[in-house]
Amino acid sequence: MDAQFDRRTLLGGTMFAVLASTGRALAQDQLAEAGSDCRRCRGLGLVPRSNAKAYVFVEGQADFDPAAAAVGQKCPLCMKGDDKAVIDEAALVDAAKRQHADVLAQHAQWEERLGEELLLVQTRHAAIHTQLKAADAKRVGDAVEQTTMRLQRVAESLAITPTRPAGYSQVILWGEPAWAKFRAAMEQLFTPEQLGGEWQNAGKGMLYDHPAVAHCYLTQKTVREVAAEYFAVKLAATRQIWVATGTRAPAWLVDGLAAYAQQAVLGSARVFTIYAQGRGPTRPVTLDQTARQAAAGQFRPWEKLLTRDLRDFETADYAQSLAMVAFLLEDQPAKFVSFVERLKSGTATPAALEEAYGATAGELETAGGKWLARR
Repeated sequence: MDAQFDRRTLLGGTMFAVLASTGRALAQDQLAEAGSDCRRCRGLGLVPRSNAKAYVFVEGQADFDPAAAAVGQKCPLCMKGDDKAVIDEAALVDAAKRQHADVLAQHAQWEERLGEELLLVQTRHAAIHTQLKAADAKRVGDAVEQTTMRLQRVAESLAITPTRPAGYSQVILWGEPAWAKFRAAMEQLFTPEQLGGEWQNAGKGMLYDHPAVAHCYLTQKTVREVAAEYFAVKLAATRQIWVATGTRAPAWLVDGLAAYAQQAVLGSARVFTIYAQGRGPTRPVTLDQTARQAAAGQFRPWEKLLTRDLRDFETADYAQSLAMVAFLLEDQPAKFVSFVERLKSGTATPAALEEAYGATAGELETAGGKWLARR
C-alpha cells in the first residue's frame, strides 16, 4: 500500500486515509439478539428512539447523563407486555451507565500509556480520546453522533449502527510525534500478529482503522485543508458497516458508506481510502456530482464494481460507491438492512444484493441511475 501523501491530492481537498482492516473486529458490546424474526427491530429488541436528540458528552463540561445517552427504545411489536425478557427503560439507562464507567477506565489507561492528559468525548456509539481542544473535540463528537443518528433515521433500524462506546474507540492525536508515541504504546500492548500485516505500512500514513482502536493524527496544515470532523466520520461510518456485516462488507460498501456519511453530515466526502497516488478523488465529492457522472456514462457496470478490490479502485469508483450506497440505502432502507444481514451470514455480495432487493445488479444499476437523476 502506498501510504504517502500526494501533495496535489492534499491541495485538492482530499486526504489519503491508511485504512485497512487487520482481520476480524474485536468484540463489541452489542445487544443480545431478542430471538425473534421481528420485521420491525430485526431481532434486536430495540428500535431507534422516537424524536431522539443528539447526545455528546465532553469531559469537564457537564455531568454524564445516562438517560440521554441510552441507545434505542424497546420494539413496539415484539417487546410488549410485562414478560421478564421485555426490555425496559431502566435497563437501557443502566447499560449506558456501565458503558460510561468502562469508557472512563479506558480513558485513564490511555492517559497512563501516553503519559499525558487527553480529553474524553463520548457519543452513544463511540468514545473519542483526543488531544484536540475542547471546542474542536466537541465538533468532532457532534459529527460522529450525527453520523449514527442519520444512519438510524434512514434505515429505521439499529442494525447498521452496532457499536457502543465501551467497545469502539477513536484516538485522535495532534502532530506526528504523538502518532509515533501512540504506535509505540500499541506495540507494547499487542503482539505483531494482533497488530496485523498492515501495521508497518500504516505508520507511513495518518489514519488507521485498527480493530482494537481507530486512530489518526492531525496537524495545523491538515485541518486547514480538511476539518477534523471528516476523519472522525470516515472512521465511525467505516466501523459501523464493518461490524454490521461481520467484517464481510465489500470495498465499495465500506468506502461508499463512509463517503455517504461525510456527504450527509458535512456536505461532501473528502477522506477516502486510496492505495495508489493519482487514482483517487482530487476534490470533494457530492451526490450531485455523482449524478452528473452517472448521466455522462463515467461509471463502470455495477457487476464489475461489486467484487472489485479496493487496491484496484480508479477515481470514478469512489464517486460510484457513494452513489450506489445512497441509492440502496435511501430508496429501500429495509432491503438495505436485509442486504447487510445477508452479507453477515456469509452470502456472497452479488447473491446477497439480488436476494435482498429481488433484482439483478443490472436492474438495480438502471433504477439507481433514474433515482440519481430525479433527486
